[in-house]
Amino acid sequence: MANPNILTSTSVTGVSAVSSALASSPNDIFGAVASGKVWRIVNLTAVNLTASAATITLSIGAAGHTQGSGTTILYQYSVAGSSTFDVVNKDEPLYLQENQVVRATTNTASSLNLLITYEEIT
Repeated sequence: MANPNILTSTSVTGVSAVSSALASSPNDIFGAVASGKVWRIVNLTAVNLTASAATITLSIGAAGHTQGSGTTILYQYSVAGSSTFDVVNKDEPLYLQENQVVRATTNTASSLNLLITYEEIT
């Protein structure tokens, strides 16, 4: 299915979700293939749940992509202990097409969560 023309959208639904970044391998944290939807990500915040710094890498590509086959948008960024970092904000949103997913990895298991606020457009 093709990406919908957002100028003729029939539905825009606001959603917030939380996902964990994995240390062992990248995980698809957001997006769905062949959904017929476009997502406008208005907030993507990395939340460090530990007292120590942890790094995060984010990429966009097809489901199950590798860092080499996707597009890296943030590479080994260090998030200070017990703090947050806004990767995407409402002033600079990110559009994710139907055939794309966001993947995340961290250097420390159970250290980072990602808070995502987005509009699902159909």
